[in-house]
Amino acid sequence: MENAKVSDLWDRARAGDVAALGRLVTLVEDEGPARGELLARVAPLTGRAHRIGLAGPPGAGKSTVAAELARRFRDRGERVGVVAVDPTSPVSGGALLGDRVRMGDLESSDGIFIRSLASRGMPGGLSLAAGLVADALDAVGYDRILIETLGIGQGELDIVPKAHTVLLLMLPGTGDAVQLMKAGLMELADIFLVNKADRDGAQALAVLLRAQLTETARPAGAWMPPVLLTTAYRGEGLDLVLEAIERHRAYLTTTGGLESRRRAGIRAQLRQLVEGAVLQRMWSDPVLSAELDKAVEEVAERKSDPVRSAARLVQRMLPGRKGAR
Repeated sequence: MENAKVSDLWDRARAGDVAALGRLVTLVEDEGPARGELLARVAPLTGRAHRIGLAGPPGAGKSTVAAELARRFRDRGERVGVVAVDPTSPVSGGALLGDRVRMGDLESSDGIFIRSLASRGMPGGLSLAAGLVADALDAVGYDRILIETLGIGQGELDIVPKAHTVLLLMLPGTGDAVQLMKAGLMELADIFLVNKADRDGAQALAVLLRAQLTETARPAGAWMPPVLLTTAYRGEGLDLVLEAIERHRAYLTTTGGLESRRRAGIRAQLRQLVEGAVLQRMWSDPVLSAELDKAVEEVAERKSDPVRSAARLVQRMLPGRKGAR
């Protein structure tokens, strides 16, 4: 895309043209040649929006909670962006679930922008594009950005550096609490939601979570995550969630945690970008590609094992460094 067209698209998006913003987001997600120019314009204008991550197992109600929170933020006069990470289509590479399917009639609301992104196989179902799209929405003036994960368990740890406030949703009667305790996500969430609280076992799950949080060692003055009961499809309990989000944001601002999380997000983003670029350059090298083919044959013919073959490939890529053992 020519520089003049990128500039025009950027100016229109910042002026509130939703169609232009949609095209801008597509360029960011598609990793085309215009992405670098767009992100150079985005970077100086980021850092104002509050980013809220929604994590939890499939079926926990993340889309419903995101929609209800978006409506409430919008009712207060704020502009809201929703980035929903969906499974990737094996045919097109795009998101399998669409905005309208996930969010009902929310997309018709003025001041709310929704985008479904394909996970592209990234760990945690959260593609690199999700963070970059959040940056773009921040830069053009959105006040709150909700980032909804795919919901595949331990990999959802990826959401932590991309959000300032992380909401973890759980369902009563599913055993998800035990699995998430093992995954380590409970230690990183800021607000816990027992959703679909009209089901049996909701109160018991809330008691279990509060007990677990109380037993967790925390530094003096550290944030204590609240455990809230919600029934999002009825809109019940969401006002308390909103209050908890505001309290957490104020806590981060007062303690300097907001800047710390912003820097952690930048670090994670840079690592992903570097790793992606290195891998792309590495496997496009014909010599290394031939080495890989050779290694495949050696392992297939049982002349070597995967660990040793991988170590030799690493040694080839990074001379002077020891590979895997």
